[in-house]
Amino acid sequence: MKARPKFNPRVWVNVIHTNKTIQFFLNKGPIRGDGSFMSLEYFHVYKELKDLGGYRYVNSPSETS
Repeated sequence: MKARPKFNPRVWVNVIHTNKTIQFFLNKGPIRGDGSFMSLEYFHVYKELKDLGGYRYVNSPSETS
């Protein structure tokens, strides 16, 4: 049986395919809105699997605090 991580990821990523943007944010409440939401850890895997060429970063992880 898998154990739940001791700490939930704090930095999340929203990939919005309609306007080709990627935005980092802190999880301070329920996640709502358009796009594909994922943890920063999974985003590192996701960007290797998907072609994100032409996508624009709205901010960087250091700007989320």
